[in-house]
Amino acid sequence: MSNEQTEKKLSQLASRASTDQNFKQKLVNDPAPLLRENGIEIPDGTEPRVVADKESISFEFVPQQSHSGAELTESALSAVAGGSASGVIFLRFDFKLVAVK
Repeated sequence: MSNEQTEKKLSQLASRASTDQNFKQKLVNDPAPLLRENGIEIPDGTEPRVVADKESISFEFVPQQSHSGAELTESALSAVAGGSASGVIFLRFDFKLVAVK
């Protein structure tokens, strides 16, 4: 699925969240099932997160945290310090919530 298709589907979810507070809360608390139910692919190795307030909603797909507690290798640390993120996916889609009259 292209980013444009994903953005369109996320826009539909954002629109629903702007009028349905229960749906919005579910989306913030546990986004993965709702995203999948609405045909949104979650990129491998990422965790979906949704941040919302009265005026906006953001959908983020962030790299999953390693639960091993292992420290970064020297090469990984250099890549992070140098701004390189080889193999790391981070996507963010922001939507402004507006009232429709």
